[in-house]
Amino acid sequence: ALERANLVLSFIAHSYIWGDFESDGVPSSLPSSIAVPWRAVTSALGRPAVLTYYSYNACNWRRLDAKKGVELGNIVRQVNFRGGQDEEWFSMVH
Repeated sequence: ALERANLVLSFIAHSYIWGDFESDGVPSSLPSSIAVPWRAVTSALGRPAVLTYYSYNACNWRRLDAKKGVELGNIVRQVNFRGGQDEEWFSMVH
């Protein structure tokens, strides 16, 4: 449950910072409603409050068919920033 919470909070935090910076500029901090739970989760995991490679890749996939093995044709990303096939495959092959 902590890994999933970290993944979701990491995406929310990074989306908040980088999502719409062209119109308003890049925010210098996160609202406490994001920062406090994210910091609590990352502290419990012993990691920094940043979307790590481990969280983005190793903790962010599921099998399409639970009866089949873990292989490229049977796994998909749970969360993407943009949702395109390029992002899906780039991170899956790492």
